[in-house]
Amino acid sequence: MADVTPDPLRPWLGYGKASPDPQPKNFNEALQNLNASERQEEEAKQAAAKVKEVEALQNSILTTPQLQPQALLGILGDIAEAGSLNSEASAPAIALHTLGRFATLLGNAAFVQIGDQRRSLNFFGLVVGPTSHGRKGTSEELPTRIFSHMQLANPAHAGFRLRTLGSLATGEGLIHQVRDAHVYPPQGRTPGHTDPGVDDKRLFLPVSEFGGALAQFRREGSTLGAVMRDAYDGKVLTIPTKTSFNRATGAHIVCVGSVPETEIAKDLRDEDKSNGVANRFIMVWSARTKLVAMPTATDAKLVALFAERIATALHNVWHQAQQAGAFDVPFADDNVRAAWVAFYEERAKVTLPDSVAKLLARDAVTARIFAALIALINGRLSVTLADLQAAFAWVEYWQQTLMFVFSNGEEAEEAEANRLVANQMVSVLEASNGSVSHSDLMNALTDKGKRKVDKKALKAAIERLLRESPPRVVVEKLPTKGRPGLRYKLANVHRPSSSP
Repeated sequence: MADVTPDPLRPWLGYGKASPDPQPKNFNEALQNLNASERQEEEAKQAAAKVKEVEALQNSILTTPQLQPQALLGILGDIAEAGSLNSEASAPAIALHTLGRFATLLGNAAFVQIGDQRRSLNFFGLVVGPTSHGRKGTSEELPTRIFSHMQLANPAHAGFRLRTLGSLATGEGLIHQVRDAHVYPPQGRTPGHTDPGVDDKRLFLPVSEFGGALAQFRREGSTLGAVMRDAYDGKVLTIPTKTSFNRATGAHIVCVGSVPETEIAKDLRDEDKSNGVANRFIMVWSARTKLVAMPTATDAKLVALFAERIATALHNVWHQAQQAGAFDVPFADDNVRAAWVAFYEERAKVTLPDSVAKLLARDAVTARIFAALIALINGRLSVTLADLQAAFAWVEYWQQTLMFVFSNGEEAEEAEANRLVANQMVSVLEASNGSVSHSDLMNALTDKGKRKVDKKALKAAIERLLRESPPRVVVEKLPTKGRPGLRYKLANVHRPSSSP
């Protein structure tokens, strides 16, 4: 007689008389449920992978720079709108050219005090855009008409005479345009003579083909880059030679050039980005936003009105300077000062690819200059909150332009990942009374090995923290029997309420 003792495994193994059906119903259902669950899990993984792929693609695509509306405050916005209404001219470029001409005519009548530095309101700007389609040159036509009308309407007023130089070749040539007077003694048979120099030290450089200037900066032995740096900084311009006198004091030089994006991205050297001429330029994107087959000229009455408003603003500044000498353009109230401090500290936290960060090294100084210029061109002698917010918008547009021209999405994403790791490290230090060993830091970041941290990102984050100015973290090497140990500490960063 066959053994029919119940076996709990037999119904699932499908053998023996206790289970006449070789594949029982409940077994098939369990198998189907298991397969369905595995399929769902696999589909979920694939869907998540696709989402990450799409997000990575989105992060790697940089959007076209967009200037925020608050940047075009008052008359700047009025002129930009008028110039771009029935043409393909770029509103940001129109505004930059207008501001450049106004800053030139101001001369040294006004300044901003930054610590011990008395910073004149001259600046260097560069309009960057697609080759032949950026309408970089078109954008200066209306500002040129306005300032020419202002000079023609006031022929006896020397203050409205805008001296320009449209090309840059040598440092000596630039100094010659703003040179001091000099008495040359007799040299052998050559009689002595006097060079009266140039009385008007204001000079505007609307360099439409700035690529040529870039080529001169790279040329061995060229003095143009050094003179341009000193001109931006308001220093005495000089090139000592044995045979000629080259010196200019009190020069007030403003430059607004134009260059194709491909040219500057290819030709700009790393040294120019970090400590050369390039990081003294605010760069703004210019591209046509519409097609206008038959552009029309701005109404002459409107040009005259713009000229009158700017002339009035200039008279306000000159009158103030005549009363008390060149004057500091102050913040209007405590709210403006608080907004500046918040902006200044927030900019210190911004994480950007190295190539972009180097070119933005003078963002705070530029913001102060632009805030003062925007206030003055609108007839105000102090910086309001609206003026300051307009300047902030220009700095943001500058940053967007640099990211679009010199960087890519992958670099931006990597910089952001490094920033997050750096902030995590600071959080660990703050939770550890400001000091932690290397091993304890790694344990905290990885949850004692349970969470992976990219070594490359970690190394980059540590280096970023150490290179911050001022640094948030310092590293000490501790002597041991083997390799020296590392200990990380929070730096004591003093942030006075009157940050520059």
